[in-house]
Amino acid sequence: MKKTLFTGLLVISSWLLLFSQQQIPNGNFENWTGGEPDSWNSISTVNQTTDAFQGSYAANLSSVSILGQFIPGLVTLGNVDVANQTLTGGTPYADRPDGVSFFFKYLPSGVDTMFFFAYLTRWNDITLLADTIGMTGYMNSDTYNIYTRIDLPFIYNSTEIPDTLNIIFLSSGFSGNSGSSLLIDSLIMKNGTIVSPTYCFSADEITANSFKAHWLAVPNATSYSLDVSESADFHTFLSGYENLNTGLDTFYTVNVTGTGTYYYRVRVNYDTETSINSNTVEVIAQSNYVNNNFDNVTVYSVNRNIILESGSNDIKKAVIYDMSGRLVAEIVCLSGNCSVGIQKTGIYIVEIHIQNKILRRKVILK
Repeated sequence: MKKTLFTGLLVISSWLLLFSQQQIPNGNFENWTGGEPDSWNSISTVNQTTDAFQGSYAANLSSVSILGQFIPGLVTLGNVDVANQTLTGGTPYADRPDGVSFFFKYLPSGVDTMFFFAYLTRWNDITLLADTIGMTGYMNSDTYNIYTRIDLPFIYNSTEIPDTLNIIFLSSGFSGNSGSSLLIDSLIMKNGTIVSPTYCFSADEITANSFKAHWLAVPNATSYSLDVSESADFHTFLSGYENLNTGLDTFYTVNVTGTGTYYYRVRVNYDTETSINSNTVEVIAQSNYVNNNFDNVTVYSVNRNIILESGSNDIKKAVIYDMSGRLVAEIVCLSGNCSVGIQKTGIYIVEIHIQNKILRRKVILK
């Protein structure tokens, strides 16, 4: 009896921890007025659907073309300015959750990408601007025919308490394909372990016989599982590379069967759960890889700029990601050295493209 009572108290305590923080208004999309979900704004490309994960309704975002003008499916807690393609504002919110969770289906039309962003901000009376306190994001181009849960951690830039939350869903970017559909339901804020997917970077050290896969380290992971296939939909796997446990390593040298095109993805394993798949990376195995030593590449920050210097090695391109795996900036370095201006403070991953090699550096903007 004592054991049963103790177990029950643990379950109740976990439930209270999970839901004790402030929640998202109409995050289950059960309440609608005039064809639009209460507390949310859209651009008339969101519809109420009974194809829900739980409850009676969910939101269905559809990408359409009207009179030759492409319009993505969009819903946000903030304000929409279609002409300037800006999304601002949000709903009052004064908490610091560990992460956010929702269920989604995604049916892209051709090659398309869905987007999710969440920002916690606080008004600054001195600068008269909203400071970003925390953020998270996700993008996906794969088809999900059944409702799938995703958890995403907030990355905090400040110890302040926010005053505003904005959440944005898009069934495509502002350029995409008509017919793409994104269904979303059961959106909640969470505390505790966040079962977050990782983000896979481009492979490097590519030869005719192997390549090195790389992905982003995720807090609280106990291990990672790697899939490699010769097909983009992973209906078959390269021998030995289906659900391959790589421990806590965030890179792995994959031996392939010869020149050709390969694909890889990664899942994050936690104590009792496993994340959904990462993004899929295409790799073209080839024999013209040049081994080189790039120890003299330097990456550092000055104010809100990330500076890249290569010494004698020309940097061709730099790609910047935030810690949620979201693409922040991409720049071609015409002179071999370059700098990238970044608006927000935080931790960033810098991909440096030199010859046919990709280097990665972590840099902090304060």
